[in-house]
Amino acid sequence: MAAISIGGVTLHSLCRLPPGWILKGDIQKNHRRQDIKRAKVLVIDEISMVSANLLDATSAFFRANREVDKPFGGIPVVVVGDLFQLPPVVESNVRKLVERFYGTARFFNARSVQPEYIPATYPVDLRKTYRQSDQRFVDLLSNIRLGHDLASTVAAINQGCEIADRPPPGAVHLAPRNVEVDRINNRRLEEIDKPDRHFDATITNRFRKDRLPSPLKLTLREGAQVLFTKNDSARQWVNGSVGIVKSFGRDGITVEILDTQRVVDVSRVTWEQFEYGWDEATRKISRIVVGTYTQLPLMLAWAITIHKSQGKTIDRVHVDLGAGVFASGQTYVALSRCRSIETLSLSRELRVSDIIVDAEVRGMHDELMRKVAEVPPDVMHRKVRESLGLSAGEQASESTLGS
Repeated sequence: MAAISIGGVTLHSLCRLPPGWILKGDIQKNHRRQDIKRAKVLVIDEISMVSANLLDATSAFFRANREVDKPFGGIPVVVVGDLFQLPPVVESNVRKLVERFYGTARFFNARSVQPEYIPATYPVDLRKTYRQSDQRFVDLLSNIRLGHDLASTVAAINQGCEIADRPPPGAVHLAPRNVEVDRINNRRLEEIDKPDRHFDATITNRFRKDRLPSPLKLTLREGAQVLFTKNDSARQWVNGSVGIVKSFGRDGITVEILDTQRVVDVSRVTWEQFEYGWDEATRKISRIVVGTYTQLPLMLAWAITIHKSQGKTIDRVHVDLGAGVFASGQTYVALSRCRSIETLSLSRELRVSDIIVDAEVRGMHDELMRKVAEVPPDVMHRKVRESLGLSAGEQASESTLGS
């Protein structure tokens, strides 16, 4: 879903990798992959969710297809993300393999990124927060992220938030588990005494069905609360806006956006899935559409899982931790989806025990921050530019290099 939203591709798709544990025999060498040979840099986003095994497999694929016996085939790699957000998903059938070969699944345990194999690493700390503008709330979230001053931080959040059994109007209910989310959405939909309307998606060619941006079969009723899953080209809504279904047309619907009270017409949109290739005529990497997915850019939004909320900004958030979280970073991700503490509510008071900070991640973070502190920003930025092959005249933007 993250790849689709930025016009990118997943690592599995780019490198033709199977799901689950990846073996040496799964690495495909293809002499026609000129996109891999000609690429100047590899950018990997949401790095916290990339497993060590997947990162090593990506390195092996680039090594084989660039025919350069170095990690990632010698290409510069930029990894972006928050280490304290959700970790890689490890299925039970590969857990023992992860423990045997890596210790844990975290990307920084991959053999391809160990200091003895790579020439240099340049950490850059991105400090500007775009989702929240209230510095006090930003500081509280930072404490939860890092595990600092938790007793006073939890008390401040409980004092600043509404505690309610039922979400306030327009709030999206975030819960840790799919079973909780499905139960909430089904119950709330059944409470509306209106007929169902069904909208079936259309898939062409090789659009992957395991991570759809909107449900394959979307069932709605007048009065249903929905979440927009794609930015509107006319800027009437954004990915993450919440609305209420007002009426149905022949092939679309009208929705009232709760934040603005604006009623908008919503019709089907198309998402594209890409692959990359080499255009010999232009001597540039080309992006090729290999599949499309057409559906209303909506999903039921009384509740969604915390995992599905990663990367989203939601106007009003109601966090229900229920029986508790099961992964490090879950509480931090849930609380940080909203723009301000005034638009955050909780089903019960937050507890210190709800916050899980991975000790291994904290250790890696502290090590990276020591490196950041040791090198002046202008020197680090110069090193980053040089490592990416940028000349002094080709200044990368501050959004790339950090503040």
